[in-house]
Amino acid sequence: MTHFFTQKNNSSTRGLALLVKESDFSFLSRFLSKSLFLSVSLKNKKALFPKKTSLSYTTGFTLVELMVATSIFMIIMVMALGSLVISSDSAKKGQALRATMDNVNFAMDTMTRSIRMGTEYTCVGLSGVVGLIPEDCPLGGTAPGGTAFAFKPAPPQTATRIIYRLVERPTLVLGDVPTRTIQRCDFTGEASCIDIVAPEVDVEELRFFVKGSGTPDTGDFVQPSVYIMMKGTVSIKGVPTTFALQTMASQRTAE
Repeated sequence: MTHFFTQKNNSSTRGLALLVKESDFSFLSRFLSKSLFLSVSLKNKKALFPKKTSLSYTTGFTLVELMVATSIFMIIMVMALGSLVISSDSAKKGQALRATMDNVNFAMDTMTRSIRMGTEYTCVGLSGVVGLIPEDCPLGGTAPGGTAFAFKPAPPQTATRIIYRLVERPTLVLGDVPTRTIQRCDFTGEASCIDIVAPEVDVEELRFFVKGSGTPDTGDFVQPSVYIMMKGTVSIKGVPTTFALQTMASQRTAE
């Protein structure tokens, strides 16, 4: 297709025909379209991929930041470690206290079991002298109870007499406050005494209240029995814990 353009001159009129082919218009359109696409593509690329700055300003930590973070971490770890040590120490103290109290309970059970099987109950007063004749010291009487208790053990034990008593431990250092323990003494010609409580136990008070120690021949028809009261302190790593135990044992064989 051919297009005609006409231009007039002032001096003379003449027609100037410019022939422009249709293919030239098509090439011009494609060139403008590609230019516009490249311009938009470059803008989008800049928006999607911004210019990178120096890594030294955007990544990593400074020395001051590392020191502050390390200090905070160390403070937290020290606090956590302190709590762990305290918990472990408390657990050990609890285990030691329980073991010691089990020892006290075992001593009381041992006394009660052997007393029930024995006969000829005898209360030993403040003088500590064991009489040959059974003697009462009843609860609620004028006497504060016996500090020791003696009885004849049941066979097959060979001891003629068994005594439970409260005695002071010898002090290792001059000026120390003595502690007290419970001893079991077996008499087989001569006394053989052993402690029945742990060294951590300080038995401050041990009382025996006996009734019915007489026989029907003497007019005593009460079944022999003894009431035992024990008070003391258990010291674990310098921390004292008080305790108080009570029990009652009666003679198993009837008079």
